[in-house]
Amino acid sequence: MEKYQSLAEVLLDISKIPITSESYTEDIEKALVKAFDANFVTWFKSGKHNDSFIFNKNHLGGNNRIRFLHLESTNSGVFLIGTPKVDYLLEDFLVENLKGALLNFSLLENHILGLKNKMFKDDLTGVSNFKAFKNKISEQKSFRNVSLAFVDVNGLGVVNNTLGHEAGDFMLLTIASIMSKYFRKSDIYRKGGDEFIILSEGLSKEEVEARMELIVEDLKEYDYSVSYGISHRDECDDIDQMIEEADALMYERKEEYRKNNPSKYLVLKNSKE
Repeated sequence: MEKYQSLAEVLLDISKIPITSESYTEDIEKALVKAFDANFVTWFKSGKHNDSFIFNKNHLGGNNRIRFLHLESTNSGVFLIGTPKVDYLLEDFLVENLKGALLNFSLLENHILGLKNKMFKDDLTGVSNFKAFKNKISEQKSFRNVSLAFVDVNGLGVVNNTLGHEAGDFMLLTIASIMSKYFRKSDIYRKGGDEFIILSEGLSKEEVEARMELIVEDLKEYDYSVSYGISHRDECDDIDQMIEEADALMYERKEEYRKNNPSKYLVLKNSKE
């Protein structure tokens, strides 16, 4: 009974979130993290699912660490839920009661984000896109106490080739979601493909390094990994130079990863066959 009461309180909180809020999507995600006692929750649009509110207990390859809550409305989409700890017996209760709160979620999200936000948002991961990054450094000529992390996803190409591009998309979504736990989404930029840039002001290089180490640790739970390099300046008017420095440091880690993991994804290939 206490579990149901606790979940009911979370559902009540969700119903109180103002739909006119600019942070409506993120507020819903945070509330669902609490409801499912999950590592993270990320919303992404998808037109591939015809079922309404299906809770899928099986991740690709039989891994239950990631589950999906499908939402069918004007624009269909999916909530990606990382390592939820809610008992399966409570899932029907959650799903049934979430219907009313989320029925028009995707439609509302379209209106709330606005044209400018959509222009600078990566469609897949929900973080900022590289156009937003270029706009940022174009408008802000100089930076103080700034750190730049260049992040590369390890093994995305192999996952795409062995498990399919949908598995690769879920990989990117998961990694972006974990990074968003430790950095603001607006500071995370998807450069394209398997590369991300995190641009943070007001954080020391040591703090950024500590946060990146936490990201690496969290990703182990999903059997994902990244290589990264960090550049820091007390004052900077040349972000491109910082990118080159961080990229070079990332490449060193990437080479080390390749040497230490020559057959990392062979098990995935064999399991599919």
